[in-house]
Amino acid sequence: MSLMSSLHFGNSVVGAQSWLGASTGANLALEVAAQHVCEVDALVLLGPHSRVPVPRYIGIFSILPSWAAELWKKAALSLLDIRKPRRLEEKQYEGLVAAVRGADLRKMGASSRAWRRYRIDVETARAINVPTLVVGAASDSFHSNVAAMAVANAMPTVTYHEVSNFTALHASATGRRVADFCKSTHGER
Repeated sequence: MSLMSSLHFGNSVVGAQSWLGASTGANLALEVAAQHVCEVDALVLLGPHSRVPVPRYIGIFSILPSWAAELWKKAALSLLDIRKPRRLEEKQYEGLVAAVRGADLRKMGASSRAWRRYRIDVETARAINVPTLVVGAASDSFHSNVAAMAVANAMPTVTYHEVSNFTALHASATGRRVADFCKSTHGER
């Protein structure tokens, strides 16, 4: 069961004023919440990055002609079809394939330089004084636990929860913790 499905959006456990972001989306939620703090009642940050791990080679896609970028995408999809990464669960694999299919590689290449320069501003977190749940993964190479703890330590009203790895970060148990946090913040809806 995925994190989002365990939040029961149909019954509105997470209200319009609760913002949830995972991975790079957690960084985005943090930055936007700091700018619109009066509109946010609660914040959930799952695995925020201290920096966004964008490989340098992605930048090459911005100078490729469209046909070459599409050829690269087809080759990547064929490789994924032939050799599914063993460490991925089925839903993660399906998500990866969908992301590659939907990617505009030329736009990704153009924005990769800005993403590589991005660093989370912990001072931004200090400005947010709403109930916040930060979830960090102890052994995840992409979602540094150090970054999650730095954000949590900077925020005045935070609950910090640590999970073991990337899979646990997106597991139904984490989804239930998020739902419980939102219920305790907003009550039943």
